[in-house]
Amino acid sequence: MRALGVIAIALSVAALVVGASLAAAEMSAASGHPAGAPPVGRPHPHGGDVRFTEQGLPNLATWSVTLNATEFPSLGYVDVGNAPTGILYDPTGPRTFVAVANGSVAVLDPYTNHVLSWIPVGVDPRWLALDPANGSLYVTNTGSGNVSVINGTSDRVVGTIAVGEGPIGVAYDAANGYVYVVNSESNNVTVVNSTSGAIVAWIPVGAYPRNVAFDPVNDLLFVANYDSDSMTVINTTSNAVVATDNFSTTVIGPAYDAANQLLYLAEDSVGAILAIQPINGTVVATIPVGASPQHPFVDPLNGYVYAANEFTNNVSVIDPSSNTVVGTFPSLAEAGTMGLDLATGTLYVASWTSSDLLLVNGGAPLGGSEITLPGPTQTDTVANGGGAILFNVTPGNYSYSVDAPAGFAAWLPTGTVGVIGPASPVEIEIAFFS
Repeated sequence: MRALGVIAIALSVAALVVGASLAAAEMSAASGHPAGAPPVGRPHPHGGDVRFTEQGLPNLATWSVTLNATEFPSLGYVDVGNAPTGILYDPTGPRTFVAVANGSVAVLDPYTNHVLSWIPVGVDPRWLALDPANGSLYVTNTGSGNVSVINGTSDRVVGTIAVGEGPIGVAYDAANGYVYVVNSESNNVTVVNSTSGAIVAWIPVGAYPRNVAFDPVNDLLFVANYDSDSMTVINTTSNAVVATDNFSTTVIGPAYDAANQLLYLAEDSVGAILAIQPINGTVVATIPVGASPQHPFVDPLNGYVYAANEFTNNVSVIDPSSNTVVGTFPSLAEAGTMGLDLATGTLYVASWTSSDLLLVNGGAPLGGSEITLPGPTQTDTVANGGGAILFNVTPGNYSYSVDAPAGFAAWLPTGTVGVIGPASPVEIEIAFFS
């Protein structure tokens, strides 16, 4: 075996290669908030280059590099009021609205995450839906059996609509202009004309329905029935029940992934998320997560599906391309619901037992645990003058691994790299030896 030369790592200003991962966050005994190493937020959308070159391989030798994204969630908190539940982003403000159990809706500035105001609504508000055509927000009030209508411009309640008993979930269908309200205690869905406020239909569903998801591609509405272990499927063109999907245990959710045409439903008692084809109800994957997963949430910015695990105090990150868990990050105790600020990419996580919202990839940098997101592998065959492999990626943190050809080994075949942006390319030379 011949002598090994030192690996040469050329870095431009403001880019850094690190050979070790940050430690996972620990829970602070005093506050109950995760604490740990400083985080890095969501990558900026403009790409940067990572170029790998080789030293020591003969002509025609083939080598490869796999580059995995590693994300260190920023963890901050904002106090919105006791037991926040539904979280809705309104792009016209932009603002984020949060239903709070004390009978109000908190209005957040998405850039500062400061509470701008609280809007008084009914008793025990739960979920929100937005009519983007007129800017109206619809808030279900579980304790008062009605829906508050908020003018999105003035942030004032402009109407109240009586619905069924114990309304929780709500969804808006832009195609017909109807608002669908899930009534947990009367086991039905109230259909409301958003223009007139008139009730146009009552649709019976299963026992103790809680939440709803809408598939605009197939004009289907999905209602999870907690006490009957089922999901009711409603055609929003006819407002008729077209199917009932039965499961072996209680189900919570659902969440619709438009990019992959999949529906995600939580089985809280067995700690799993189901991936379901919405058009026929076929379960295509059962994904083990933490203890008692609550409402799944789809992030349209990065495509990942999140499951807040109520009893393990963390959030599972699911890659929908493989329907596998690719990472977790710590959360508040008894986390239940999530929302996304599309202006900044901040993910909000709410807890049933706290007044705080956890801010992921936004807010105060109080620490985080590493999530590894599987990335691409590129292969190069060495020609005269050496070989090179180039990745163009969004700025952020990455880990890499090098696969050497037969008869050779790479010195330091793994490591991590930070990418700042297009003005700061990173070059890493990999030394091989035989």
